[in-house]
Amino acid sequence: MAPAALVNPLVYSTPKQPRGFSWWRPGLLQLVLGVLAFLVLGQVGPTDWWIPGSFLVVSGMALLPPIYWALKRPTAVVLADHLFVLAGAFLVYFVIGAMLLPFGPYDEAEFSLAYYRINASMAMSVAAVNFIGFGLALIASVFAPKRVFARIARSAVRVGDRIPLEWVIAGFLALGSYSYIYVLNFDVNPQPGAVISGSWRSLSNLLLAAVVLAAAHQGKGARFLRIVAIGMVVVQAVGGLLMLNKGQVLMPIVALCVGYIWRLGVRKVALPGLIVILSTFLIIASPVATVRNLYGTDSKVDWDTRVSVLWDGIFKPKTDSLESDYYPWARFCYTPPQAAAMDFYDAGRGGDDFEKAGWVFLPRFLFPQKPVITAVGQEFHYKITGMLTSATGQGVFVNGYYNLGILGVIVSGLGVGLMLACTSSFAGVVLKKRALIWLPFALLGSYMAFRIDGFFLGDYLGPFSLLLYSLITAMLLAQFFVRSRYTI
Repeated sequence: MAPAALVNPLVYSTPKQPRGFSWWRPGLLQLVLGVLAFLVLGQVGPTDWWIPGSFLVVSGMALLPPIYWALKRPTAVVLADHLFVLAGAFLVYFVIGAMLLPFGPYDEAEFSLAYYRINASMAMSVAAVNFIGFGLALIASVFAPKRVFARIARSAVRVGDRIPLEWVIAGFLALGSYSYIYVLNFDVNPQPGAVISGSWRSLSNLLLAAVVLAAAHQGKGARFLRIVAIGMVVVQAVGGLLMLNKGQVLMPIVALCVGYIWRLGVRKVALPGLIVILSTFLIIASPVATVRNLYGTDSKVDWDTRVSVLWDGIFKPKTDSLESDYYPWARFCYTPPQAAAMDFYDAGRGGDDFEKAGWVFLPRFLFPQKPVITAVGQEFHYKITGMLTSATGQGVFVNGYYNLGILGVIVSGLGVGLMLACTSSFAGVVLKKRALIWLPFALLGSYMAFRIDGFFLGDYLGPFSLLLYSLITAMLLAQFFVRSRYTI
C-alpha cells in the first residue's frame, strides 16, 4: 500500500456521475450536428463563413454544460476520465481554434489560410467530419467493455502496488532521465537514416509521472519533493526547447499542474495553471518557429546555434525577425491542413497509415524493418509545402478520412471512444488502489485524449497497444507470484 502521506490526495470515490450526466448525450448531439452539416453542405457558398461559424458556436455551447458537470465530480474521478480530456481538447482545437476563420482578425485568419487556401464550404466539410468523429467517440465510450477491462486491471496492478512512494519516484526519475537524455541526444544530433524506437520516447515520459507524484505528495518531505518537481519541469522545458518541440516544453508544466490539482483540487489550480501554460506558449512559439524555418527539422543544427537563436528570440526579441508577427490563435486552427488532408484523399492521394496498423503491435527491437509510424506529420507537411521544415497534425478524425474516407472517420471515431473508455476504466482502478507505479499508464489515456490534433496510429493505437502488452505481462507475473506464494 502507498504511504499514508499520499492517502488524502488520492482519495477516490466511486465514479458516480452528477445527476443527468452522461457522455453519450453530448456525443449524440455532436453526431446529429455533423450529419446536418453534411446535409446543408451544398448550400454553403465559398464566402458564407457565417454558416460553419454558426455550427461551431452550437457545438461549443453544447459542450460547455457536460464539461461543467464533469468538473463537479471528485478530483480523482475527473483525472481518471479521459473522455473529459478529449472533450476539452476538442473544444480548444476544433471549436475555438476553428472559429478563427469565420470570426477572427483578418490578418490572423489570412496567416492561417496562407498554409492552404480554403473556402467556407471546405471549412464546413472539415467541421462535419470533426463533429461526426467526436460524436461517435463519445457514444462508443458508453458501449466499451469497461467492467472487463477494470477486472483485468485489478489483477494486473497487484504487481508492484506495495512499492513505497519514494522508490516509485526514484525509479521513474532514474529510468525516465536516462531515456530522456537518450531521446534528447537523438533529436538534437540526428543521424541520416537512423530511427529511434518509440519505447525510448515512452520511457522518457516517466519523468512526467515523477513530476505528478512529487507535486501531489503531502506530509514528510513534501516541500523538498515539490522543489524537485519544479526542477524537473525546468530541465525538461529547456530540453524541449533544444529539441525545437513546443509540446515537450509544455507537457512538463501540464504534469506539474496535474500534480497540484491532485493535491489542491481543480478549482484552485485550473485557472492559474492555464495562464502559465498559455504564457509559456506565447513566449517560446516565435523563437522555436524561427529556428525551424531557418534550419528545418532534419538538418543537423548544432547546440550553440540552437541556444543562441532561442536565447535571442526569447530574451532579445526583434520586431523584424522571421516570426515577429506571431499569431497564436492561428496555431490552434487546424482547419486549413485538415481541408488539405480531405482534398488529398478525394484526389486519390490519401494516406496508407491504416495499412501499417499491424506493425504498431510489433516492437522495433525485434522487427528493425518496422516502418516509421510517427513520420506522418512530416510527410503530410511535405505534401503541402514541398519542405521538410516541420510536421503538421491532421486531427485524429480527419486522419481517418485521409486514409479511408468517411469509413475512416467512423473507424477512428469508434476506436478513439472505445480505447479512451478502457484507459479511463484502468486509470480509475489505479487511483482507487493507489498503485502508484502504474500511474504512467493511468496518465497515458489523458495524453492520448490531449493529442486529438494528431494521428490515429501514432497517438492512439500505439500507446494503447503498449498498455495492453503491459497489462498482459503484469497478469502473467501476478499469476506466477500467486502460484509461488510470493507477495507482490
